Amino acid sequence: MSSSSPISIIKILKNLSNTPSNQVKYLENLFHSELNDKSNIDELALEFHDDFRLAPIWLDNRKISPTIMESLRRIDSKLDQMSGQENMHLWTINALYTSREWEEVRMLSKSCLELFDES
Repeated sequence: MSSSSPISIIKILKNLSNTPSNQVKYLENLFHSELNDKSNIDELALEFHDDFRLAPIWLDNRKISPTIMESLRRIDSKLDQMSGQENMHLWTINALYTSREWEEVRMLSKSCLELFDES
């Protein structure tokens, strides 16, 4: 993880904005195993959070705009709203396909990617 460039978060945003089936394929490649109904998909959010911590540095160094920073904050906030014991049902393969929360994460991530494309 490098603080010099937001390139890695762009890759993460592409994963977050992808179709559920492609997200599952990504996780299976990452873990080198097939996922099942009991698989936890939190790695999608963990990757985002790891890189999001660097966003203030990127903003200070003018690697990202304030608009992109705000867009990243919205994604972070949404993922935070989805966390916790009471939301364990959102961290399953089925939820990737069916939950409005994951659909919103995909929409927010696509919007953020568009901002990167414009900058």
